Amino acid sequence: MAFKVFISHSTGDLGVVYQFSDSLQMNGLQTYVAELSPQPGVELPNKIENAINWSDCVIAIMTKNGDRSAWVNQEIGYAQKANRLIVPVVEKGVELKGFISNLEYISFTTTSPELAISEVTDYLVKLKANKEQQDNLKAGLFILFGVLALAAISNK
Repeated sequence: MAFKVFISHSTGDLGVVYQFSDSLQMNGLQTYVAELSPQPGVELPNKIENAINWSDCVIAIMTKNGDRSAWVNQEIGYAQKANRLIVPVVEKGVELKGFISNLEYISFTTTSPELAISEVTDYLVKLKANKEQQDNLKAGLFILFGVLALAAISNK
C-alpha cells in the first residue's frame, strides 16, 4: 500500500518543494503538491482538505515565506484536526509558532537543502515500511480469522 505525503508550502518556495517531492517519489512515496494537481473549478479549501485526508503525513515546509503564508498555517491546523503526522522542515532563522511549536523538526537552508531532504526521505521511507508491516499483519489476521470462522461453520 502506498504511503502518501502532503507537502504544505508557500508558492514562493516551489524550487525546494519540488526537490523534496522528487526525492520522496524516487523512494516509492506518493506526494501531493497542489500546483502539480490542478483541478479547475474545485474550491481550493475542499481540494486541500481532501488531499490532507488522503495523506498519511504532512510535511510543513516552514520558510520565511511559509511562516507568513495563511495557507500553510491553515493546512497545518487542518492536518492536526485530521490527526495527521506533521513533520516540520524549518528554514534556519524561522521560529515555529502555535500548535506546532512543540514538535521536533528538521532544520535546513533554502540554498542547500540536500541534507534535510535526505533526512526527511529516510524518515518517511521507514514510516512507509512500518505501515506496510502493519497492513500485512492486519491482512494476515483477517485471513486467519476468516479461515477460523469457516472452520467453525463447517464443524457445525
